[in-house]
Amino acid sequence: MHANSEIGTVQDIKAIGALCKLYSAYFHSDCVQSLGKLDIDVKASNLDFISSSAHKIHGPKGIGFLYIRKARHKTFLDNALIVGGSQERGFRSGTENSSAIIAFATALKLMLDPNKQKKIKALQKQLWTELQKLPECILNGPQDLNKRLAGNLNLSFQSLKFTSEQLVLQLDLRGICVSSGSACTSNKKTFTDTPLDDPYIESSYVLRACRIDEAIAKKAIRISLSWMNTEEELKKMTEIMEKLV
Repeated sequence: MHANSEIGTVQDIKAIGALCKLYSAYFHSDCVQSLGKLDIDVKASNLDFISSSAHKIHGPKGIGFLYIRKARHKTFLDNALIVGGSQERGFRSGTENSSAIIAFATALKLMLDPNKQKKIKALQKQLWTELQKLPECILNGPQDLNKRLAGNLNLSFQSLKFTSEQLVLQLDLRGICVSSGSACTSNKKTFTDTPLDDPYIESSYVLRACRIDEAIAKKAIRISLSWMNTEEELKKMTEIMEKLV
């Protein structure tokens, strides 16, 4: 994974690619989060395959992108995703979704505008500057925003008396969409009745892998910013978060 979707960690794929080359290993990178946001040099990083998706850059859902190094084509010819026809040089049978492909290309062209990435970085810095003033606010993942995926903030608020799911719900009711790092494995209770110590509420496996305390992990939310967001929206979110936290 080139960039982690939950905590914004960016992997050094060039160094990983050098190791793969040293040991003659195939190298695939999931670039769903990084395509259009980070530089991806398939030659310099010795990448054999990269995959991505349109919906992370404001393109349509259901259309993806796969890069295959020419020397690795046979790997996919022997293991076609969908068999039955000769489309896509035997990789995937069936008629292509031309309109979705064109929309994906258009979304990527828009995303590659360097001014958009600068704006996202500026919004990320602005929001973190304000939210870190809230009591017991913790930034999960890379602490240096320059080493973090643009637009990603994963925050835990230790002073919360409820789970991140409830915070997501409260923000949603106020017109703000964020996500939580937890997954509810049981529907026996509503979120508003769920205490922090409920064994059926599971924290994010990513945060657990980072050895973040379980109580803190269960209070984590992920905020994703876009070049379409505005400073006014961030100001509104900050004001609402101050009241909720």
